[in-house]
Amino acid sequence: MAKEEGAHDLLTNCPPCPLFLEQGLELMRESGEPMECGIFDFYKVFSKAFGEGEDGAWGT
Repeated sequence: MAKEEGAHDLLTNCPPCPLFLEQGLELMRESGEPMECGIFDFYKVFSKAFGEGEDGAWGT
């Protein structure tokens, strides 16, 4: 569905979903259907937007 709608990235708030979505993309690639898509976890995106560093520290 995402491909038909022209999505380039997927954002989910379900913690295990990025793993399942990556597995689904890999299966599509293996079957010969080219599908490149960024998969993002809402909580990681939200944390980065509000300044959490890669090491877990807040601020800049």
